[in-house]
Amino acid sequence: DEKKKLYVYLKPSGAKKPEDVVPSKGYPGQLPNESDETYVRRVYSKKTEETEETYILRVTSRYSTETDEVYKSRVQLIITVITEINIQQYIKYDEKKKLYVYLKP
Repeated sequence: DEKKKLYVYLKPSGAKKPEDVVPSKGYPGQLPNESDETYVRRVYSKKTEETEETYILRVTSRYSTETDEVYKSRVQLIITVITEINIQQYIKYDEKKKLYVYLKP
């Protein structure tokens, strides 16, 4: 029985200021050294073919890899960066489901 070992080498990011540093784990789909705002605009900008409902459902969907903390933090970040749409008015956090739920207007 030969055991295989996996070595992971991490190189320093070279970031200078705290605000340039991505949270230790980053957000799902976030590129290395990508700022939070750039990430949100790239991944979560509303597409022209999306209705407000499909857009809200997409940005509040939870990734299976996200902890409660990371999920809430990511949704709050999206709300902060995407000011063209008042996302906050369409959602409510459901403590039982541990998810943001869409509130039909």
